[in-house]
Amino acid sequence: MDSEAELCTRCSTYSVSYDYGASCCVCQNCGFVPPQHEFVEYREIADAQQGHAVGGHFAVTAAYGTEGVQPHATGVAATLHPVDSNGANARARRQRLELGDLERLAATLRLPGPVTQLAAGFLGRIHEAASEAATARRYGDDDAEVEAGASAVVGDYNADDSWGGPRTGEENADRRGKAPPDSAARDSRRVPPPRPCTGGQQSSARLGALLYLAARSERSTLTLAEVAMATCTDMYRVGEMARQQAAFLQLSLPSVDVERFVMRMARELVASGQTSPQPATAAEVRAGVAAEAELDPEAADAAPEVTATMPVSAAALWSHPLVRKTSQLTELVVRKGWHEGRSPRTVAGALLSICLDALSPKREVAAAGAAARAAGAGSGGDGINASNSGMSLSTAQLSRTTMCAASQLLELKQEILGHLVRLAATLPFGPLVGLTNVATYLDVLIAADTVMEGIHQQQ
Repeated sequence: MDSEAELCTRCSTYSVSYDYGASCCVCQNCGFVPPQHEFVEYREIADAQQGHAVGGHFAVTAAYGTEGVQPHATGVAATLHPVDSNGANARARRQRLELGDLERLAATLRLPGPVTQLAAGFLGRIHEAASEAATARRYGDDDAEVEAGASAVVGDYNADDSWGGPRTGEENADRRGKAPPDSAARDSRRVPPPRPCTGGQQSSARLGALLYLAARSERSTLTLAEVAMATCTDMYRVGEMARQQAAFLQLSLPSVDVERFVMRMARELVASGQTSPQPATAAEVRAGVAAEAELDPEAADAAPEVTATMPVSAAALWSHPLVRKTSQLTELVVRKGWHEGRSPRTVAGALLSICLDALSPKREVAAAGAAARAAGAGSGGDGINASNSGMSLSTAQLSRTTMCAASQLLELKQEILGHLVRLAATLPFGPLVGLTNVATYLDVLIAADTVMEGIHQQQ
């Protein structure tokens, strides 16, 4: 941090330094432009022609424009000609830069155009409020500043020592010597939530929070974990920024669609190729190409080269066995409410793990054997990490793909398997079904539950 940095009155950090790009003093932490530096900034310059330093002079910043200074005037002899009374030039430039960063971050997160446009609108509203707050500070209009939402401290009337807290109205009246205010007076004392900051070192996290709010408003499946990973920020910090921005923008966000999120994770898992069995050698790759083309092994040289990442069409993704089975199981779990109280990421990881077991019997048997050996040895081993020739994917890999904790994934998976076993108990083959093999009966259980659900609806 610059040793000559000054104290910022907004975030209380010594981060105010001169920004040569914006031609004004800006807090590098929160982006605040101090009012005492919006007019002029005194600094030393070098005489380009003579090659030596001359007396310091007032260089007009973005609040006035550079044409308002006499080239060789010093001290108070510099003549100032106001150009912009609100410092809007620096804010407009900062808004353009943030808009470009917002578009690049949206491209990184692969968000559709409507989500990006909505987030850009949110960003414009925040900058508009910042401009109104700057105008209020310039002319000393405290009421206008509060109306613009620039207050940094919001009264908490749910605190223990304030009206509406755990104390009753009579206790507050005895302690303060006056009657508690009515609802109308309380509403008149409420102030809007604080205006979110713009710019600063955490600008990417703030822009990511805006994209998250826009995605939620458009019922997209973007999560805070993905935003935190793209912006290299703590997920809880991004969530706090999103909460503050949502309060300021007065957004009522819908809940995350669990089914859409799980299906998105399933399609991305298939498209990444992690579920496909990987041949051990290049000769096996060539032999597979020859078999698919119905060619002799000697004619495999004429076959197209197989790359690690092949483009997959949307129709092929939806018709993939893992995607279809995950769709059926997700519909059953959501209809039964077995996912309640869990994050969409954990639900996606547990359901994908069950469907991978259903499509790979060897994987399920290996998982059961490993779990039994771990239980016998007294260790908390991970039975799903057994490798086989089918769709092998370890719990650690699956938890990284769905961005959830492996322990929570396994816990929810066992709960869902228990529900499936109890569902199978009502069927004729129920005694044959247990936790170790219930995944292989998944298709029958889903079909039977659909039939029973239809019968109940008719009755």
